[in-house]
Amino acid sequence: MPNSQSKRYEEWIKLSHSIGRPGWNEINFLIPIIQHLARMDCDLDAQDKIFGGMRERELSGYDPSLFDIYAWNSYIWVLVSYEMVRTLSSYAKEVESPLYKKLSLIQNTKRAFEELRIPLAKHELAERFSGKRGIKVIPWPILMPGGVGWRIGEQRVISRSELSMVLFDLFTEISSS
Repeated sequence: MPNSQSKRYEEWIKLSHSIGRPGWNEINFLIPIIQHLARMDCDLDAQDKIFGGMRERELSGYDPSLFDIYAWNSYIWVLVSYEMVRTLSSYAKEVESPLYKKLSLIQNTKRAFEELRIPLAKHELAERFSGKRGIKVIPWPILMPGGVGWRIGEQRVISRSELSMVLFDLFTEISSS
């Protein structure tokens, strides 16, 4: 378990079990995925604190593979998180689904991820967002004060930590229902 983030990790684990309720069998397989994402999130949060406080010129004293691994793991975290939210969205669309009342929140979370996930995974701009916000580039990882992020337009940067908060809030809402 990540030492510096053990409280956050424990919160994620509790939230992961909120989808293991009776009658939610169709999505129980997500529990270990959420838990692994929780571990990654906590590890990446610790790295956010290290790399987020650096300027690019300060990286020259570091083994470049450390930032590469950090950026890669952040990339993987975004892709897997999106797929998990997409699965929840499909499940929640069924009227009989226990998550039907949370469909709007789940879809908003999905959209938050789509803005970054589609360009990252497909190396093309997301149609839904391509005409908005001056999006003209395929995202590339950049360092920012909160850790790794991806520039997706002139003025728009999305960080992994921003998406982590959105995902955590989604599961907090799901657990309270």
